[in-house]
Amino acid sequence: MNDNYLDHIRNEIITTEAKVIVREYKNNLDKLTRNYNIGKELTLAGKHYGESIVKKYANILTKEFGKGYKAAELRKMRAFYVLIQKCGALHRTLSWNHYLKLLPLNEINELNYYINITIRDNLSYRNLSLRIKSDEYHRLSPVTRDKLETNKKIKSGEEVLNPIIVRTNNLKEKFTEKVLQEMIMNDLSNFLRQLGSGFSFIDREYKVQIGNTFNYIDILLYNYIRNCFVVVELKITELKKEYLGQIKTYMNIVDKEIKKSTHNKTIGILITKEMNDFEVSLIDANNVYKTTFKIELNKSVNI
Repeated sequence: MNDNYLDHIRNEIITTEAKVIVREYKNNLDKLTRNYNIGKELTLAGKHYGESIVKKYANILTKEFGKGYKAAELRKMRAFYVLIQKCGALHRTLSWNHYLKLLPLNEINELNYYINITIRDNLSYRNLSLRIKSDEYHRLSPVTRDKLETNKKIKSGEEVLNPIIVRTNNLKEKFTEKVLQEMIMNDLSNFLRQLGSGFSFIDREYKVQIGNTFNYIDILLYNYIRNCFVVVELKITELKKEYLGQIKTYMNIVDKEIKKSTHNKTIGILITKEMNDFEVSLIDANNVYKTTFKIELNKSVNI
């Protein structure tokens, strides 16, 4: 039986929600455009009358239009205008609150990085703020930052942050590799995000056979963007050469036993407490990406 009433209700919801989205988008764009134009006029006025003009205008505008035009707010609008001049474009998908979080940043490449991940990951302004506070941009390797700035293709593993921040509710717990693994599993979504884009969890303590003995891969992942398996090994000491031999053995086993002909070669991510520059210089780390971890007390929101 055709239920016309339900169809009418459904159509009404779809139509109304679409109108709300369009209205909110337009309101946001109007606000950004207004603040940009005010910021532009304040910048020009400042060149003629000096910094004191902001306070003078604020007193006048506050009496006419209310507290939204106090001196502190006008300075934010002026800084917003300057920021857009740096970036070269006003991104309509970002809200005024997003831009307020970006105002303290001075480096153009850092600004563009946070704008791009906000759009890519659909970040709320609160989560954008947390990722800025975690200094995510500067935790990328210099090689990766250079590639981002020149729009070069980034290889699998090059997005891995250093250090990886692992959150826990208990900093006093006796620390072992098992404990580290458990901390990561309890904060898995944040852990995966810090490795880069496209990572999904397969298993922990993944059992593999080497000769007559069984070994266990700490964490096995899959990257659907790179179309490859990812072996993650955790070490609570500084980097050592033998760790590389171990993870490469696991990568070879995954390639032999799990990988299909349609998959790309397995990559490895080796996470240690500290880097050892001398050991690193001796390591041929083809397809193995090295990083460190840092333990922090847990917060209720994503980093």
